[in-house]
Amino acid sequence: MAKRGRKRKPGIRTPSGQLSRATAVDAAQSLYGPADIARMRSLARHEAQHGLWGSSLGRLNLTGVISDQQLSAGLEYAILDDRCRRAMGLPRETVAAQRLGALAGPGPDGDPDAARALDDRRTTAQTLAVRAAGPAGLSILHAVCLQDLDCDYGRHEKLRAVLTAFAQHFGFGAKKLQPPGRAA
Repeated sequence: MAKRGRKRKPGIRTPSGQLSRATAVDAAQSLYGPADIARMRSLARHEAQHGLWGSSLGRLNLTGVISDQQLSAGLEYAILDDRCRRAMGLPRETVAAQRLGALAGPGPDGDPDAARALDDRRTTAQTLAVRAAGPAGLSILHAVCLQDLDCDYGRHEKLRAVLTAFAQHFGFGAKKLQPPGRAA
């Protein structure tokens, strides 16, 4: 026997069973409570004091897109590229890359063997990037790590694949760079 009355309208309901006036977008935004949002805001304010979090790699790590090991691998690649450029007498990629000078430390001034070794290591890293995610992976890595450009959502998987390959190759399970202000 069929139920009496009209069919129930689909949609989000209140605890009393009535249709909610909230839209689906409002319901999705309510995943975090006010305390969670305040905690995230204060954490972001606190972490934003460090220059590293002003970079695109830092923002990707802060939002959980990449892990700490992937962040370390990206920083290591940026430092490696910076040292290689300085050893060859080339200018830095961008003005934003000059912030890495504090992390990179002094480079091998005028030593051709050290420059060749750094270039070989950078070439190995670039080959890994191409193997992990194709030529697009190398260009995404270059844009995010060296030019400090934001990575759109569709490219996150390729960036993660490249950074994971770097972390495994360069052994960041044992040795991990720590961003300033983060406890070990």
